[in-house]
Amino acid sequence: MEGDDERRLSVTIITPSFNQGRYLLETLRSVANQDYPDVQHIVMDGGSTDGSAELLEAWARSHEIVWQSQPDGGQAAAIQAGIERARGDIVAWLNSDDLYLDAGVISDVVELFRAGADAVTGAGWYISESGERTKKIPVLDRRLDFDALRGVDWILQPATFFRRDVLLRFPIDTSLTFAFDWDLFIRMAREITFTPIDRHIAGYRLHPSGKSISGAGRRKRELLDVAGRYNSRGSTRYRLMRMLVRGYERADAFPRPLNRTRSVFTAVAAVTHKLPGNRGIQF
Repeated sequence: MEGDDERRLSVTIITPSFNQGRYLLETLRSVANQDYPDVQHIVMDGGSTDGSAELLEAWARSHEIVWQSQPDGGQAAAIQAGIERARGDIVAWLNSDDLYLDAGVISDVVELFRAGADAVTGAGWYISESGERTKKIPVLDRRLDFDALRGVDWILQPATFFRRDVLLRFPIDTSLTFAFDWDLFIRMAREITFTPIDRHIAGYRLHPSGKSISGAGRRKRELLDVAGRYNSRGSTRYRLMRMLVRGYERADAFPRPLNRTRSVFTAVAAVTHKLPGNRGIQF
């Protein structure tokens, strides 16, 4: 970024939200508590009915945030609209059920952008519904090029930041619900470099209403659709993923308490993550 040495880089964090009021305050605090002096926070609420709008209105009385609460086209559309409103040189999105782990996250990330990074991605922790850290997400030791990412999304989205001009060059596919970030990372990897940071940045909350859990078969079918965009339909990678998705769909015919097949499919996919050369599959 030409001229960065002469001025401070500004940062925008975008938070898409819909009926996540029980977690939203933690997210707001984790952004407001950053020690970096130039952070814009944009909250795009999709017309929540759980008190989120009232929370945002009260928060805005004492904090500088940009927010709206109105029906939108879903999470991907809300993030894209936030990107177009962002004023920061560096932009990230932090979902309303996730949070930054400490006050120095943004300051540390900015240093890598000063050194010329296009995108910076780090590690984190899985957190419970109550916000407790449950399992460490390790610092990346994987390749993050096109060939690696079109098989598995190795990138932890809430721990990832971009130059704003990069995001404007690669609009989010708002037709996607579960895999738009993976699709975005794959397209970007053809032209930019993802720079890993040896740091735990974000808390990724696991809870029953989270998309990665509640999406179930719909999420897996969308992942297969995205895989088909960037892998040959005859490739081993795509065929294995299609087989697992079809098996998962058949398993849905059985009552969930009696069904252990889903966990078997997930375990098979997880084993592929240990293959040499980053040849794993997303699932």
